[in-house]
Amino acid sequence: MITSGIEYSVRRTKRRSIAIRVERDGSVTVFAPYFTSNDLIEQSILKNVSWILKKQAEVRKFLSENDIVSFSEQELDEIKHLAGEKIPPVFRLCANVVGVEPKKLTLRPMISKWGSCSSRGHVSINTLLALAPDNVMRYIVIHELCHLKHMDHSKSFKELLYLYCPDHVECDKWLSTEGVVLSRRLRESIVNKNGCKS
Repeated sequence: MITSGIEYSVRRTKRRSIAIRVERDGSVTVFAPYFTSNDLIEQSILKNVSWILKKQAEVRKFLSENDIVSFSEQELDEIKHLAGEKIPPVFRLCANVVGVEPKKLTLRPMISKWGSCSSRGHVSINTLLALAPDNVMRYIVIHELCHLKHMDHSKSFKELLYLYCPDHVECDKWLSTEGVVLSRRLRESIVNKNGCKS
């Protein structure tokens, strides 16, 4: 969808309000309650045009200032292996700390997000986190595990997350800088492998 020259995708969830996110590649995602009208979504985009353009400019500037080198096949294999060694122990420990019992953990490379959690208790974690500092890895893992108690990004969810991750500001900063570079390198790897944009 396009509003006021801004192209965006819409994800409808159980959340109670509209939220806008500028992704690490500069794309825009709108999270909206299931029955939100397109008119309300467009109004939200129009209200936040200046903020969206500013965030997209920041992303473009950061990416232009950093050389993006794709991962080789060997590097991707090494990252997968490293993720298999590092992430599961952290995942189990964090699940005990948060007090939840996830049904399944899946590790896979992801371009646009660091993790996901389904209502069935299935958690997916980006293998690129194997290259992140330990506190950032723990932050993402706890973020997804907290969704087993709150399947949204409500005040209650954030309070729970920040309780276990008091350094969340530092972690978010790493994800928005160094994390962006890792995601872009993965995207370039896929483009090079497939010979087209994914």
